Amino acid sequence: MSFRNKFKPPWSSLCIDILLNISNRLEFIDHLRFRSVCSSFHAVNPLPLHPMFPLLPFPIKLNNNHDNLEGHFSLIEVTTLNIQPLKSNNKCWLIKVEASQEEVGGKVHLKMLNQLSSYYLDDYLKELPESLDLLRNRVSFVSKGYYLKQEETSLDEEDNQDIQRVFVSSMEDDFVVMTMHSNGKISVWRKGDEKWTHIDNGLGQCEDIVLHKGKFYAVDKTGLTVTVDKEFNVTKVASSLPRSKHDYGYGKVLVEIEGELYLLLKYRKRNVKKDGSSGIFPYGFEGYKLNEEKLKWVRIYKLKDVVLFLDPHCAFSISSKNFPTYKKNSIYVSFDELYYGNFVGGYPLFDMRDCSTKTLSSVRSIFVNFWPPPKWI
Repeated sequence: MSFRNKFKPPWSSLCIDILLNISNRLEFIDHLRFRSVCSSFHAVNPLPLHPMFPLLPFPIKLNNNHDNLEGHFSLIEVTTLNIQPLKSNNKCWLIKVEASQEEVGGKVHLKMLNQLSSYYLDDYLKELPESLDLLRNRVSFVSKGYYLKQEETSLDEEDNQDIQRVFVSSMEDDFVVMTMHSNGKISVWRKGDEKWTHIDNGLGQCEDIVLHKGKFYAVDKTGLTVTVDKEFNVTKVASSLPRSKHDYGYGKVLVEIEGELYLLLKYRKRNVKKDGSSGIFPYGFEGYKLNEEKLKWVRIYKLKDVVLFLDPHCAFSISSKNFPTYKKNSIYVSFDELYYGNFVGGYPLFDMRDCSTKTLSSVRSIFVNFWPPPKWI
């Protein structure tokens, strides 16, 4: 008998106080795995509550037509997770979920979304396993985003404020929500406020917002970028981009990569095909990195080992070193982005190396990262 087996710690016999002390330090997914270790771990640990957020005032806009409306917004969290078999680091599957509070037979129920859109996978659930064994698979956090859902209002969902982006700052006793509307306006709500505050940020039409290092950042059509703190103070962190052959482009995306802030400028491609048609996704991307000391965006031409996802809830990055089956130096574009522009075809994959675009379905080695579910799940 080996030394390791002879002196194997009696984990299942740990006292309740120690188990609770451990579980209280765990994040949601790690807590679920902790409960699945053995019956004693499960018995002393209640089902972890998925983050419960305060109800937010409705509506957001200052609009005379909405003065008498009642109701509220619920803040919904969407989490992207990486699933890997314990015996292999070369296999992985990214999933996007909303967690429910229901527990049936000791199981937490998850609502799955398409990895590259905001649509649920209800029509494909029969192809998914009924449960996930957290002892055979490693589950790790990748990214999280948010959206607002109308509750108990007389306003139709399509008459909503068309909120494009939602970011949340939750530090100690502070809880702040920033939203960006389709008209480029920004609104902020702090816990305890009775209504939203509309930010006069000195920008033109805002094209994206992000939470970076505990601060809210906003960028306008020209690339002018500011931060907004919890007291609603606005500070410029980058001047406008110099005009290029693409002018100021057709949109901006802010994304954090390895702790630094980057900007993607979306531009319209010209003469994509010989027949003059626009192709599957008639846009390309230019990359910039923020130099906050010099108050400027610095042009970059490649992402190296980085893989970007333009998720409709939150753009995020991963490293191809940790996710070897995903194409490095590339940008996976969300289906919502595709649908919004009335384009047809599969999900677009933009290659920063040669500025080319392919559909995921045209490259099977890439498409299998998304669907169908891997056999080892």
